[in-house]
Amino acid sequence: MNKLQMVDSLIQELLDKTLSSQKSEGYLVYPLECDSTITSEAILLMHAIDLRDLELEKRLAQYLKNTLVENGWNRYPEGPYDLSASIKAYYALKCAQESPQSPYMQAIANKIRLHGGLRAANVFTRYTLVQFGQLDKIEAPWMPVEMILQPRWSPFSVEKFAYWAKAVVIPLCVTVTRNFRAKNPLQIGVEELLVTKDTPFPRGLKGLFFLLDKAGRSIDTWIPQKLRRFAEKKALEWILRHDNKEDGLGGIYTAMEYEVKALLSLGYSLEDPLVQKALEAIRRLEVRVDTMSFMQPCVSPVWDTSIAMHALRYLVDPNSTPLQKGLDWLSKKQLIGIKGDWSLSRPDLKGGGWAFQYNNPFYPDLDDTAMCAWAMIVVDEMRYRKNINAALEWLLGMQSKEGGFAAFSIDQNFDYLNLIPFADHGALLDPPTEDVTGRVLSFFGEVRRRSFCAEKKNQEKAKKQLDKSIEKAIDYLKKTQKKDGSWWGRWGTNFLYGTFSALTGLAHVDQDMSEDWIQKGLAALLNRQNPDGGWGETCDSYNSGEYLSAKSSLFHTSIVLIALIYCGKVTSKEVERGIEFLLSRKENWKDTHFNAPGFPRVFYLKYHGYETLFPLWALGLYREKKG
Repeated sequence: MNKLQMVDSLIQELLDKTLSSQKSEGYLVYPLECDSTITSEAILLMHAIDLRDLELEKRLAQYLKNTLVENGWNRYPEGPYDLSASIKAYYALKCAQESPQSPYMQAIANKIRLHGGLRAANVFTRYTLVQFGQLDKIEAPWMPVEMILQPRWSPFSVEKFAYWAKAVVIPLCVTVTRNFRAKNPLQIGVEELLVTKDTPFPRGLKGLFFLLDKAGRSIDTWIPQKLRRFAEKKALEWILRHDNKEDGLGGIYTAMEYEVKALLSLGYSLEDPLVQKALEAIRRLEVRVDTMSFMQPCVSPVWDTSIAMHALRYLVDPNSTPLQKGLDWLSKKQLIGIKGDWSLSRPDLKGGGWAFQYNNPFYPDLDDTAMCAWAMIVVDEMRYRKNINAALEWLLGMQSKEGGFAAFSIDQNFDYLNLIPFADHGALLDPPTEDVTGRVLSFFGEVRRRSFCAEKKNQEKAKKQLDKSIEKAIDYLKKTQKKDGSWWGRWGTNFLYGTFSALTGLAHVDQDMSEDWIQKGLAALLNRQNPDGGWGETCDSYNSGEYLSAKSSLFHTSIVLIALIYCGKVTSKEVERGIEFLLSRKENWKDTHFNAPGFPRVFYLKYHGYETLFPLWALGLYREKKG
């Protein structure tokens, strides 16, 4: 069997695997795994509201035991020890009736104490500990519900927060203000993890914010009750308006958990349909693996389906059932004419995006929108003309001033907010990023190549607007390129992903590949090939701020191959060696590493579909270019 025949054989295996995962409605969805924290929180939530599912609790506890590494838990496989994750997992295991006297639990507790104990945990962990009575409320930041009353021009308005932060902060403020207390029916505590800890007072602007936090707490009891009830009413209205019913508040676990706690704090019963809906949304996040389960932070059907469509478009007929059903399903999920929270910044802009989850109309995602519309225009531009035009108009209107594109927002560059006591995760904002910008350019490039416009009379005006937007985005990528030629990856790990996205976008808008800055970008990929022919990168690069290699992965190898082939390198020896690496992995087709950050340096993910979909895309593209 020659090399191309081997490629064909591998493509067929991956294609069969992908098509078998496609649902009858046309979409694909793969597990989205994170570190142990969400699974731990699910156990703790059951004890907080006294609603235990013993079988689920057992499965979740088994996952925690399976992910234990050297007497603790990390944020990603082979990553550093994480104190907060370890505290939550230890507490969850105690709630699940693991004996604290067992040698392994004692070893976990000892390591937690050595790293500072409960008071050294991050903010969200301390909020949980306060709710369970394990820390005093002064150990967690003051978050009064009156925050929601601040006007948009206020420097601390919640409207300046990123979507995920806003969806969590508003119900969290209710629970903090109402002093939500966990029922904790078994009265389990973790006082053995308390350590006396002196924390140096922060300096500069961060120190000022901590002083304001102390001052605010001192006047909390003086806030008029009428004002407080009004603020609670506004918060409840916001929660109920943004609730996605069976898909939960914001479509993310932490927001759903605090929605439950907020509703209970406000006097709703556990049996109330609103509370039951929120709990059902949480239950839908469970993924079972043999005898254990983990809880996903959210689900990714639109994203998974859009990537699958890009892989399939090189391998099946455009009129084939898998492509048509997948794109038709996506077309029904587009939020055409629906105005989400983004419209506060662009009130005259029509809706035209896609959300990441099944349903999340207030928060369409620019990355998903670009990926979906890009697939539609290259597969069947006439069939999906309405979808493509709506996406194009919306994305053009969502470009930030400096030329880049964010995930959900516009010009959200309020860096000082990441210094407030609540924001110790440093992820309160959604600024423009290189990887999303590259994806939007890929779509825009296909639009420009086709002179695509809804009405011919507007074609010249639309072309000028598109050209201007493309030039601004190119300038943004020039400004954000690192000295070594790479680009940072906000939504995938990390410099390999950012560079893949940026170069793919630049290739699609027909940038001259011989220009020095693009050659530097290509060199940043070519020079990082591992001896086995593949590519790999560790999540540690988010802490170091520079590329750190890892063992070759199917995901990283594939995204690099896609970028190189789009940039005209299909005949290069590096591409051939990369293809050979994929062929060599045929009998061991699994990645063990995490491949994306939820929040860089804080929270990491593994998209389980990446190890199938991106290789299929890379191999299909290679096969087409090789003829």
